[in-house]
Amino acid sequence: MVSKKGVTTYYCNYKTPFDRHRTDDKRAKYIRIAKFFLLGAATQKDLAKAYGISVSTVHRIVKSYQDNGEEGFYEPRRTRGRVVLDAETRMKAIKILAQGHSFSAVAKALGIPESTFDENRRAGAISA
Repeated sequence: MVSKKGVTTYYCNYKTPFDRHRTDDKRAKYIRIAKFFLLGAATQKDLAKAYGISVSTVHRIVKSYQDNGEEGFYEPRRTRGRVVLDAETRMKAIKILAQGHSFSAVAKALGIPESTFDENRRAGAISA
């Protein structure tokens, strides 16, 4: 049985609590979901219904737990990272901006995605 009281989620066997975590701790919840399934305490369908998530999400959670263990839920997510424009491209961008063109027009003129241009602008690599 799963119950929520305040900011804490409790797991009980009959009326005796045996585990808990902060309700907003998604990683802790995923670990419990994987363990319930792998211990045979619930089916993926039952877990999906109990937690209000899809069966495919439960499947991904279980697979991640099997492949990486609990630590896998706490590893930083892999991202592509910011694409840093070279000095020549940054100078061209500044000149085009000085002429009064929009950000999207500058990105198009440079042949780069608007998101790349915006990331560099927000990081301070390009100033108007």
